[in-house]
Amino acid sequence: MVELEFNGKNYGGWQIQPNVKTIEGETETALYKLFGEKITAYGCSRTDSGVSAESYYFHFDCDTKLPYERVCFKLNRFLPKDIQAQSSKEVPLTFSAKDNVKSKTYDYLCYVSPHIKPLLNRDRERIEKVPDIEAMKKACEYLTGRHDFSAFRNSSPENVSATRMINFINITFENGFLTFSYNGDGFLYNMIRILTGTLLDVGAGKYPPENVKEILDGKNREKAGMTMPPKSLILKKVNY
Repeated sequence: MVELEFNGKNYGGWQIQPNVKTIEGETETALYKLFGEKITAYGCSRTDSGVSAESYYFHFDCDTKLPYERVCFKLNRFLPKDIQAQSSKEVPLTFSAKDNVKSKTYDYLCYVSPHIKPLLNRDRERIEKVPDIEAMKKACEYLTGRHDFSAFRNSSPENVSATRMINFINITFENGFLTFSYNGDGFLYNMIRILTGTLLDVGAGKYPPENVKEILDGKNREKAGMTMPPKSLILKKVNY
C-alpha cells in the first residue's frame, strides 16, 4: 500500500476518465514505468476534480524483489511533482485500500478578508466577513450522526445510498483562517462542499441553525447551500 500526497488542481479527480488527466492515470503510468507491466492502482476513495489530498492511499498487486519500503522512493522518480508518494508498506492480499477504510477526514479551508489575497486565494476560499461561528457550530449538531444526506449531494451517475455517518464536524477560526473539518465513514458526490456552503449560509444569517434539520429531513438539494469550489477541499486523513 502506498500513501500519496497530491495537489489536485490540475487533475480531474482520482478515477481514470476519458480525455481527462487524473491522479489514478498518472499513478498507473508511474507503476508501469517502475515495474515494466500494467498494474492497477486501487484507490481508497474517489475525489472530485480539483480536490487535493494530504494523505491518500492506494494498493496494488505485484510480484517484485524491490523492498516494500523503497517503493515510494522509486515511484517518485516517475510521478509528477504535484503527486508524490510519502510512504509504502506491504499489506495482506485480502486488504483493500477502499473497503478497509473506517473513516476519512476532510478539511475545507477559507480565509476572511474584504479583499482577495492572491497568495492565500490559490488554496483557500475567501469569505468577506467573519461569519457567526457559534451559529454554524449549532447547525453542525443536526448534521452529526447517521442520516440520509440526499439534500447535500449533487447528481451522480452512481446509484448509491445517500445514508452516511458523520462522526464530527469541527469549525475553527484563528488569525483570519476558517477551517471546516469533517470526519465520517464516507461522503457523497460534492457532499462536503455543499455542507460547507450551507453552514456558511447559516453563518451569514440567511437562516437559523434549526433550518439545517429541515433541509436534512426534506432531502431536497435545492434547499441546501451552494456547492463550494473544489480548490479548498483537502483529504487530510484516512483511518483503517
